[in-house]
Amino acid sequence: MKKRAIYVAGAYSSGTTMGTLLNIRRAIQWGNEIMKAGHAPLVPHLDFQMIINLQGRYIPEVKDLQEIAMAWLEKADAVFVVPDSEDSTGTQKEILRAMELNIPVHNKLEALLTEMTIMELKDQPKAA
Repeated sequence: MKKRAIYVAGAYSSGTTMGTLLNIRRAIQWGNEIMKAGHAPLVPHLDFQMIINLQGRYIPEVKDLQEIAMAWLEKADAVFVVPDSEDSTGTQKEILRAMELNIPVHNKLEALLTEMTIMELKDQPKAA
């Protein structure tokens, strides 16, 4: 089975630090489930690591990180939306961009995995 690139979209910011950390945790957990299923998740929620301990060096702005994440979304085979994140403004932008590019969007893991299986079958050479 070919590993498919799956972009994990979901709420990041919250009204509280704990809420933001929980959003990051949820995205990582879903990314882990996608990885266990044999695919390659991209979890943009992990981008915070790019600014940890960069004293005196270039520190990207939030806008820069969002643009980088969107560039990766545009290369994805599919987008997985973390359940209950659909109301997030950033998530809505990600869903809209994926739809513009005809990239499949799912918020149920089983539906995502079914779509990846269908892609796999379509990619197989036709029997003569």
